[in-house]
Amino acid sequence: LPAAGRSKERSQRFRRPTVRKLWLLIAILDLTLYWGIWVRWLQLNGRIVVADRWIMDTELDFELNFPEENVARWISWRFVKLLMPRPTEHFIFVIPVKESQRRSAQKNEPFPDSTEVLKMRFDYYKNAVEEGKGIEIDGMLSREEVHAIYFDSCCHEVAF
Repeated sequence: LPAAGRSKERSQRFRRPTVRKLWLLIAILDLTLYWGIWVRWLQLNGRIVVADRWIMDTELDFELNFPEENVARWISWRFVKLLMPRPTEHFIFVIPVKESQRRSAQKNEPFPDSTEVLKMRFDYYKNAVEEGKGIEIDGMLSREEVHAIYFDSCCHEVAF
């Protein structure tokens, strides 16, 4: 399997359908264990789980990075979606493309998305909010503003 991170070698290896499918299957198995078992276990034991990425984000990543595989139709992917717990609240941080690029540069992101991919992500998340799949959070606000506006009234346990 290819090493993590973008590289010419990784791109070449992922051109092989067998490698792509094996890597995706392992990723889906990992998500099944994490979401379907570990997160459920935590919740059953009264723990509050705050995730910075969820099924929607992963499905988008698969769609953008492996469009030829159509992972959303795989039985293993549908199994993960069936097993994973549903969030009590689903917040979607929306950050404009230029700001996302600025933040990636600021934190020296080793594998930043291209402008085109960032635009697709932005559109995807804006559409998800419009379709009622989550509550939009303005990613241009400060941490304190986000907490005051979105969390003080509902989620006192959430700490940033």
